[in-house]
Amino acid sequence: MTVANVWLVVAVFLQTPTVPLTIRVLQDVPVESGQRLPYQERGHLYIAPGLEPFTIKKGDTFQMLAIGQEGGCRIKYREREYDTPTCPWLEGFTDHQTDVFEVAK
Repeated sequence: MTVANVWLVVAVFLQTPTVPLTIRVLQDVPVESGQRLPYQERGHLYIAPGLEPFTIKKGDTFQMLAIGQEGGCRIKYREREYDTPTCPWLEGFTDHQTDVFEVAK
């Protein structure tokens, strides 16, 4: 492993948030069951097809349990766990949607 590769691994490790992470929603967030869409609306979360859609109400919190591939993650809301393909509060997203999602301290 080269020195450049070691620094890359260190940089990625330092940017990876510690989980679980508590996320507070600053507006109602629809959580929709659906296929992989060609686009995803701001302020929405998407879960696997066939699951019942619901809304996370303004001021509610949920937990991010694990970081998945390509910007996805596993979340827990009201004792149920869901995989979602986008988690805009994570590093790497150009639009963190800070008007919608807040990482709680």
